[in-house]
Amino acid sequence: MSIRPFSYHRVPHARRHGPQGYIDYTSYKIWLRDEFIFKCVYCLNRETWYPDLSTFGVDHLLSRSSRPDLECDYDNLVYACNECNRFKSNSDGAPDPGNHGYALLLRINRDGTIEGLSSEGTKLISILRLDRPKLIEWRQQLIKLYGELMRRPNSLQKSDLLRNYFGFPNDLPDLRALRPRSNTRPSGLTSCHYVLRSKGDLPGYCE
Repeated sequence: MSIRPFSYHRVPHARRHGPQGYIDYTSYKIWLRDEFIFKCVYCLNRETWYPDLSTFGVDHLLSRSSRPDLECDYDNLVYACNECNRFKSNSDGAPDPGNHGYALLLRINRDGTIEGLSSEGTKLISILRLDRPKLIEWRQQLIKLYGELMRRPNSLQKSDLLRNYFGFPNDLPDLRALRPRSNTRPSGLTSCHYVLRSKGDLPGYCE
């Protein structure tokens, strides 16, 4: 059974944003934060578990060495932690989350171990070293923390801890203030997480 803090989505990711025209691919990072809900698309580590955003960056699904023409193509970019980005390097073996529901490829177990549910999932584990002992231990700790918090009686402290560890970061970007050269999916601006929070529609838990 998938554990909620580490649950991949069963359906392919439908992009909500489509900024275009930046000449430096790192300029898309602020958009990708919101696009992939403030966590690494590969290992599911969350921004709220780290002290600053330097732990996360932009990864190219098809590497710059193999497809330099896609270096600044938003749909070729994902949000990833630096460790996954480093292990992936120039590999082009990561399935596009826009074409694959990762829950059909990977499963994280209650003890923090990870399984490949398909040949693509097994390959992704190998490329990104998602089964390395330190990462398994880290997942075990977060799964245990989540379980202990959920067993507590409802209280303000419980809500605060769940929000701090498993909710959204405080610095949600207001994407409406950005000015890319063009945007192929402008409707996503009205549903970015900053807007949802301002309207009171942001859930307490970051899925």
